[in-house]
Amino acid sequence: MEKQLTIKKESLWSRIVHTDEFGVVIPLVALIIITGIINPDFMTVSNFTTILKNAPFQGICALGIMFVLITGKVDISVGRVAGFAGMIFPFCMMRLGMHWAPALIIALAIGAGFGLLNGLLIVKVGMPDFVA
Repeated sequence: MEKQLTIKKESLWSRIVHTDEFGVVIPLVALIIITGIINPDFMTVSNFTTILKNAPFQGICALGIMFVLITGKVDISVGRVAGFAGMIFPFCMMRLGMHWAPALIIALAIGAGFGLLNGLLIVKVGMPDFVA
């Protein structure tokens, strides 16, 4: 006699609920509902548009720090470097009268330079990653 394997088919909802990430969704939804009740202006199209316009900045910073965290290190300078590069861009445009394209290239190069400097301090000099 052969035993037949029975494959239990889970519904899509069941698979979503049993993921580790689902535990974050419940507090997020609760926070959105509570904030919407306290401040009715929160649940407007204009507010969500503003949130979605600002989200790429955090996403880019998160992608940058993701690689550092994967290696088991900690780098808290990402926000400061991004903020500094963000200040260099309008400085080059407003004070130095540059076109936006070279100002952007200079800001990105300065941000990359600081990132390279942090990496060299950690890898070559042996400075603790939290300090660099």
